[in-house]
Parts: sequence; structure tokens; C-alpha cells
Amino acid sequence: MSRTCYIVPSTLPSSFGWQPRASGIRAEQLAAQARLVFDEVRTVLILERYDLLRSDRGFATLAAPRADTIIIPEADFKRFCDRVAPATFVFMHSDFADRAAEAAGKHTIVYDIGSLQELRLERAGASEGQLSLFRTQHEKIIELSRRAIVDNPKAARWLKSDLKGQDKSVAPLAPDVASSPTQETRTHLLFGGRVARWIDMAPTYRTMAAYLADKPSVPAIMVAPDPKDGDPNVMERSALSLMTHVTTLWNLSVHNQAEIFAMSFGAVDWAPLDEERVHSLSLPTLQAVAAGVPVLNQPGTPLDDLWDPFPGERLQEPLNVNAVSTFVERARSGVYDDAVKKAQATIARWRTEPGPFEGLAA
Repeated sequence: MSRTCYIVPSTLPSSFGWQPRASGIRAEQLAAQARLVFDEVRTVLILERYDLLRSDRGFATLAAPRADTIIIPEADFKRFCDRVAPATFVFMHSDFADRAAEAAGKHTIVYDIGSLQELRLERAGASEGQLSLFRTQHEKIIELSRRAIVDNPKAARWLKSDLKGQDKSVAPLAPDVASSPTQETRTHLLFGGRVARWIDMAPTYRTMAAYLADKPSVPAIMVAPDPKDGDPNVMERSALSLMTHVTTLWNLSVHNQAEIFAMSFGAVDWAPLDEERVHSLSLPTLQAVAAGVPVLNQPGTPLDDLWDPFPGERLQEPLNVNAVSTFVERARSGVYDDAVKKAQATIARWRTEPGPFEGLAA
């Protein structure tokens, strides 16, 4: 009998080429790890979610469905579960609690808790009704699951009461590790990235504007969406976008993002700490390091437990011009090269550990 694992992500896997998001990178990573244990691994996309993503990004930019991908209308999910042989289903969001219930009984259920959704909802100002719905779905899918997967030890400790001693596996978020280009091709300083909307990036942008205004010889790439009316960082963003040596980009494809990382000698991923950031792995930092780029970050995040030495700098105090200047000088001179290579090897090892799926393919 073929042992099969179905990954049910909340967004498109990064291998589709769409704008990289943590959940898409996570789906692709888990599929890679599941292939170490199962004979067959397939991704199951819910049609309604796929259509929303397609209309958001544009139909022409998405790769066609592949042999390892199944697209199912939500109403047909139970019929699909009833038809296929007993398998393992990995659900990557609490929204799938009802789908997990449809698969349970015949199939083994795994719940990947890729981010601390309740913290994110609270920080985003969710209503009590939304929070109550989340808790109900979260508890339901945990109860149905044979195993929970958490992406860092801090999050695992924070979720201890939720999981109530349930079988769990810690599997850090691990972007694919790219071969590093020569140092000569790395010409730009990278900063920005996808940041939660409740985090005020104005102080960070203000510092970067002050540094770059004094350093016209340092070309920079700012990855950030256009500010909306009322955003706290409009003035700072405007100052940066007017500088001739600063390129502003957003909504990048996987291929575009890889090109940008290959051009970068260093990345600044510094943001004010809050409870959600303290318990979450920073995607911009993980992507940069996987691409061979040192990072200016901060202590107090789950990365403290995962890398030693840190592949770059961790700044305790608020971001300031002197710290950025020192980081740029060291990054350009190769001070962090060995630490970055060591961290890259760690990320690559995370992607080749079968632990999250061991014992499930009975």
C-alpha cells in the first residue's frame, strides 16, 4: 500500500512562484520533509482560497497546477477524503477545523501551527467574536490531531497549555537555501519586508533615511508596500522613495526576490519588539540568511535559540545610524561570512529532518 501525505496549506506553496509568504514557504518545506517518510506527497488547495489568491495576484503570474497538486471545491472535500486510501492530512490553519473533522476517523490528522494566530488576531484588533471563533476552531483541530507541529521552541512553550501534553514536533521555518553568488555581485543594502500592520516602522524608516542621506555611495533596496492614508510612516517612506540611490519594491515573485537577495551584501530587519514578534520567527531574516545575506536584527526573538553565532548583528537598543553604519562596514568586509555559512547549513538541516512525520506513515 502506498503511504501518502496530503498538505493542506492556507496559501500557495512558494514553488508556485507567487509572492513568498511564510505560510507558502512552510507548505513547500513540510512537503519536502514529508517526502523523507512517505511514498507520495501531494498538496491539496481549496478552490475558493485558490481563486481569491489568483485574483489578488493575477492569473497570468501563477504556475499551472502540477501533478503533485490537487484543487478541490470546499464542498467536495469530504467526498475526496472518503474516496482516497487512508493517509496523513496536514492542515496548516485553524480555519480548516471542519475539513479536519471530515478527514478524521479514516485519516491521520496533523496540525501545523506555523504562527501564533491568537496573538496576531489580538494585535490586529480582532473582535471578541473573532477570537472566540479562533479558539473554538483551534481547540477542535488540536483534539482531532495525532500530532502538532510548532516552528520554534518559544512558541512551543507558549502553546503548552493549548497542546495539553499532546504529541508535538518542533520544526523551524526553513526557506530553501540558495547557492551564494560571489561577494563582488553583492552591491545593495536591503531593508523592509512584510511587517505586521500594527507595528510602527516609522522609527526604522527614519533611521534608514538618515543613514542613506549621508551615504549616497550605498545603493539600497526598500521592500515595502505603498503607505495608506493615515499610516504612521508616510513621511519617512516618502523621504526614502525620493532618494535616487534607493529603489522601492513590493509584491515580488519568488524569482524576483531571489535576484534581490543575490544583489544584497546585508539586510536590516529591525522592528519594535512586541509579544507576537518575541514568539515568532522573522521571515525576512530567515530568507536573507538562507540566501547568504547577513542581517541586522535584535535579541529577544526565537532566533536567539537557533543560531550561534548569529549571522550578522543583534542590536539591543533602538536602531540608530551608527549601528547601521557599523553593520554595513562589517558586512561588506566579510566579517559575518563564516557565521552566515554556518546558519545556512543549519537551515538546510532543518529541511532534511524527517522528525515532524516520523511514525505517521504506518
